[in-house]
Amino acid sequence: MHKLIHEKFFRACQVPGLVAHFPLNGTYGTKEINNWVPEAVASDVTFAKGPNGHSQGSYQFNGSSNSYILFSNYNGGPLDVRHAISITCWLYYDGQDGPIFSYGRSNLGVDFWVLEKKLYFRLVTRQGSQQIEALDAMTQASKWTFVGASYDSSSGDARLWSQGFFHTLNVGVGLDLSTGLNVRMGAKIGNSSYFKGRISQLQIFKRSLTPEEIQAVQSEVSGMKLCHKIFFFFLLVQFSVDKTRRLDEPSL
Repeated sequence: MHKLIHEKFFRACQVPGLVAHFPLNGTYGTKEINNWVPEAVASDVTFAKGPNGHSQGSYQFNGSSNSYILFSNYNGGPLDVRHAISITCWLYYDGQDGPIFSYGRSNLGVDFWVLEKKLYFRLVTRQGSQQIEALDAMTQASKWTFVGASYDSSSGDARLWSQGFFHTLNVGVGLDLSTGLNVRMGAKIGNSSYFKGRISQLQIFKRSLTPEEIQAVQSEVSGMKLCHKIFFFFLLVQFSVDKTRRLDEPSL
């Protein structure tokens, strides 16, 4: 009975469209939690305190050209989402700009950056003929912030979220995004901006998330989704009820 409730409850809580979840912590390293994507390659990064206070809860980037994480990708691969995307993570910005999640070299792919102390989201089409300077939003230095970016080709809306606020701009429907390339975090070839700070709990979705879904993803920072906590609370209550019933049953 409890197992059946557990499975139904977890399915109801899952945010649909997830293609990759990299916790980026001491437990998983650079592995994708579901083994949907090959393990990423880390260069000159170290474990650091995460948003949940764990001593190995994030990766620290030192702000140099050799400090990065490389995510393997290709045309038609899991990270090649093309028509809709959401990128979320926890960010600790130490004041030096650089890529959070950037496809390809130079200006060839979709970019999610910290640039001039702001979040920056740039959309590039697959043909490279259209580059849209989508939008930016303020971020905070020396403080953990849950951030994200998204685009939906059916609505044309691009979004950034930071510090609990949404920034939306309609950039046009039907964009075929350039997402069939390898991805870099921290530093990329062809650019001299190297991120300094920490990143944790990277997740990529093949759809544009709603505000409610983003809040659900954000709650996962503790390593347990909010709905999971509610479920375990339910189990505790159910266990107490079952125990009380057994105590109240007459002995034979």
